[in-house]
Amino acid sequence: MHVLAGALAASLWHGALVALVVYVLRRVWRADAAVQCGLATLGLWVLGAWFVADLGLGAATSDRASVAPSGLVAAEPQWLPWVAGLWSVGVMLGAVRLAGGWWVVHRWVRRSSPLPPQWRARVEAVVAQVRTRQTPRFAVSVDVDSPVVVGVLWPVVLLPASILMGTPAIAATLSPAQVQGLVAHELAHIARADPWFHAVQSTIELLLFHNPAVWWLGREAARAREDACDDQAVAATGDRLEYARALLALELSARPAVALGATGAPLRARIERLVRPSPTPRPRSAALIALAAVALMLGGLMAGSSPSPTRPDEGRLAIAGLPDSVQRHEASIVAAANRHGIDPALLAIVTLVESRGDANATSPVGARGLMQLMPSTAAAVARERGLAPPTDALLSDPDYNLDLGAWFLAQQLQEFGGAAVDTREGVNRAIAAYNAGPSRTRAWLAGERPLPDETLRYQAQVGALWGKHAAPNPRDR
Repeated sequence: MHVLAGALAASLWHGALVALVVYVLRRVWRADAAVQCGLATLGLWVLGAWFVADLGLGAATSDRASVAPSGLVAAEPQWLPWVAGLWSVGVMLGAVRLAGGWWVVHRWVRRSSPLPPQWRARVEAVVAQVRTRQTPRFAVSVDVDSPVVVGVLWPVVLLPASILMGTPAIAATLSPAQVQGLVAHELAHIARADPWFHAVQSTIELLLFHNPAVWWLGREAARAREDACDDQAVAATGDRLEYARALLALELSARPAVALGATGAPLRARIERLVRPSPTPRPRSAALIALAAVALMLGGLMAGSSPSPTRPDEGRLAIAGLPDSVQRHEASIVAAANRHGIDPALLAIVTLVESRGDANATSPVGARGLMQLMPSTAAAVARERGLAPPTDALLSDPDYNLDLGAWFLAQQLQEFGGAAVDTREGVNRAIAAYNAGPSRTRAWLAGERPLPDETLRYQAQVGALWGKHAAPNPRDR
């Protein structure tokens, strides 16, 4: 859940960066609609790949730092389940919406009928002009108001019965040449492999539904996709104004689209684009600016995906003279300390004094493992954290033992260290509580009872090592 929440949050600033780069490219590079669509689609793909990479890298890091071989998982903040839950609900609702759209389209195909003989020759003529890698099947549907292409592996172009059979008033406004232009638009979708791109886009929009940049990039990709197919339809029919009139005839009859079709983007803007002159392309220097912007975006991707720098004490134990018996547990000590917010050096010192790095150490009173945990203390900690009850095997497991010991030590630092948690005085009080117990330490601080001699010797040992490590100014740590 921590990894998921981090990836979702990171996707917001990732999206802002990618959307900014795409916006700048579109402003400085007045390319045709196909390139505009490619830029927006590339932005979506970058965000999707970035999100998956964050999840993968985060999961790998979490596995190394938070999950022990025994299956122990670090406690997570209480708000993380809400983030994961809300995201899961959003993904499920989006998946239901996509499934509903697929069911509607599938129903259209099942209810369709073969193309009338009088239209076959006209459609075949358009197919010859717009070459596609896949030859679609053509059918007539009473459920659509304009031609649409459905399906990915086996595309089907559905032509509305209204404009082929001449039933409603719209049929009187569309000539055969105009209908052929609309068919050319659908064939252009297939030639461009738009059904595949649309499927990937839908998946990315499903996973990143919370990201405003994804909303904008998705809308821009859909708009530019329709513009690019309009351009190919005009090139196939050779009459821009006739094709614009065909779109105008569809404007009032269009229903919300769940598939790629002539009404898949705002028609009014597309008609205006067709009837007004195209903008003058920018000089070639704009392409250099665009390439520089792409390089900037890729540099941002690499910087964002690289591991963040860590403090020296987060990645290793900076303690001179630490014996190999403790040093070999370095990774587990650092992971447990960072997980519970304490200094890895302090945890290593406690481990040294308690067991000298012997994972199987057992004291005369029954304390076990690297941190010399009493079974009753370990059971109380595991119960409070909702972890598996400790067994002899688990208490001898370095990761499990260190995790419980680090958590217990962090509690003593929080209660007894106070504002002096990073000073010798604060550590001295917390160490007393770790060895003698919180109740005995409270009584000692209240002047009611002295600490046992064993605890005083323990304080002296840990204090000497910690003082040597923390000198000269512990508050600068």
